Amino acid sequence: MLAVGLWAAQLGGRARWALPACFLGVMVTGGTFATLGWTLPMAEGLVLTSVFVLGLLLMTAVRAPLWLAASLTALFAIGHGQAHGAEMGASATGLAYASGFVVATAILHGLGVAVGLAAQRGRPLRPVPWLRFAGVAVVLAGGAFVVAG
Repeated sequence: MLAVGLWAAQLGGRARWALPACFLGVMVTGGTFATLGWTLPMAEGLVLTSVFVLGLLLMTAVRAPLWLAASLTALFAIGHGQAHGAEMGASATGLAYASGFVVATAILHGLGVAVGLAAQRGRPLRPVPWLRFAGVAVVLAGGAFVVAG
């Protein structure tokens, strides 16, 4: 979730708000579908893929057009929403559960955007070494998830 915010900040412009908003909306949709019984094959694999891809995008400072960045973000969000919806316990109420993961995700996106913008202060539209290092850290975290199982 931090990586979505960091990449949005790295892209700048409308991406700063569009990517997090897109992610939240599509994640809620994926979660809703999961609670209604719709299953996305390999949702956990899509979540893991999102960690690696977002880390690589940060690392390489890819300047994707907004439509492509939003499409990729939406693809990852549907997997995250599916995973959240599928993990909802029988005793949880849908609205309370969804509110929790949406608010937590929004906070992490906002933190990523804020940190990304702070790192770029005075260096607009130029790859910032710190953000590239953050991409390396995200990829390494994905590797740790694989090892941990």
